[in-house]
Amino acid sequence: TSVGRVDLKVKVSAEECCDYLKIFVNGVLTQERRSNGKFESVSILLDPSVENSVDFVYVKDSSGSEGDDRVWLKDFVFRSETSQKAAGTFDGGRLPVGFSDIKGWGPQPYRPGSDYGFGHIKLPDNGVASFQYTIPKGHGALLFDLFTSTEGPDRFWVFDITDKKTVLMTASGKNSRSQRRILLDPTRQTTLLFQYQKDQSRDEGEDRVWLDDFELEAVDGSTISPLEIAFNEDYRHPAVTMESPWQVVDDQKYKVTSIASSLTEFNRTTSILVALPEKFSHVNFRFRLSVENGRDGLRVYPLNEGLRSLVGGDSVFTATETTNGYVDVRLNLTELPKESRYLRFAYFQDSSERRGEDRVLIDQIRFEVDGQ
Repeated sequence: TSVGRVDLKVKVSAEECCDYLKIFVNGVLTQERRSNGKFESVSILLDPSVENSVDFVYVKDSSGSEGDDRVWLKDFVFRSETSQKAAGTFDGGRLPVGFSDIKGWGPQPYRPGSDYGFGHIKLPDNGVASFQYTIPKGHGALLFDLFTSTEGPDRFWVFDITDKKTVLMTASGKNSRSQRRILLDPTRQTTLLFQYQKDQSRDEGEDRVWLDDFELEAVDGSTISPLEIAFNEDYRHPAVTMESPWQVVDDQKYKVTSIASSLTEFNRTTSILVALPEKFSHVNFRFRLSVENGRDGLRVYPLNEGLRSLVGGDSVFTATETTNGYVDVRLNLTELPKESRYLRFAYFQDSSERRGEDRVLIDQIRFEVDGQ
């Protein structure tokens, strides 16, 4: 306890593609380092009020030049403070009440002619900047706009310090703007850590993250999504995850807020992982599918703790034809394999030409036990 930050130097010397060092905090992946050939400074943020576990995992592939495959860790320093020193200044502006410890974040426009958001400016290679926001109890959700302009392995994530879990993570994305919602436990105070890490890619001018229009939502079951959603490029993350091409959208025609996928690449599958509760008998959800020809479709698979499919290439639900509005689905889950830990909602888009018509929207995912 009392340690809020660990500073150290890391060197990864590897060749080929797949050697890397992973750093986990309390079981949650927070950083990855690939070959760099020199020692670089790394900072790991912790909750100083509790004991923390930091795991350094080095993965080596089967490449032949084994003599070059090494990882070094040295110069560990344990600090009580959690703030990050980073280039850039904070010039004031429209911060929501309660934000503190802002270093390296400043107001920058989304694009010419638009309003301003709080963006990271001139973060050095492999630099990290973060700030914390403490939300008093009594609120149901935090909403904000997120705009990313990054390339390479840059990552932005939000970590719930109170509950020790990642609640949002984004992959790289150029000029991608969306509204994000983080569900809160209204019975307790919640402290969230917002953190952005920049890699050593050359196109530094494109590496930015902007945050804006923070709102706290009241506790209202009709307006708060029943899902805790964390965004991530791949669904191997231990939290309940949603891949980056999925977005939370407002469908004005049908008056609902849905999770939607509209892919930008042909022949690709994107997935949402939903963790199964301890007790369940059925899952209810609504979906709307807009596809043409081809093999586009929505499929639902059960996965085990290791995120392996338990039914091979089969699915427990499949939809491949365009629907007229939303369709309500109630699946019996009592016969799932005992090892089931997640449901994977997978949407596949083929290479048909009318990409603008290929959509799936999912709404109101709810688990049921004993009719409740």
